[in-house]
Amino acid sequence: MESARRSKWIGFVCLGVTASGWALNWPLMKILLQQWPPLFARGLAGVAASLILGVMAFSRGQLLTVPRKTVPRLLIATFTNVFA
Repeated sequence: MESARRSKWIGFVCLGVTASGWALNWPLMKILLQQWPPLFARGLAGVAASLILGVMAFSRGQLLTVPRKTVPRLLIATFTNVFA
């Protein structure tokens, strides 16, 4: 019973963080795009996110390597995500 209650609490916290992030994203991007070009703003956000995720993975001892057999599927997914 305690595990279910804890999972529910964690779910509500994650929901709150996501909702807050979405709520703050629109006004902050409006302000940023008045100062920076759109491609630079999105590129900076992508680089910052990848650095944060890399540091988190490194601190947990996780590897960032992709198994060789999943590379073709990853390339197809990447291509369609970026160019389609």
